[in-house]
Amino acid sequence: EINDQFVSGAQSSEYLKNFIKENLN
Repeated sequence: EINDQFVSGAQSSEYLKNFIKENLN
């Protein structure tokens, strides 16, 4: 379903942002 893909994408984006933020510190 489209909404499920959107939610998965949003979660992936949050994960990547947090991952990058941790590695920059």
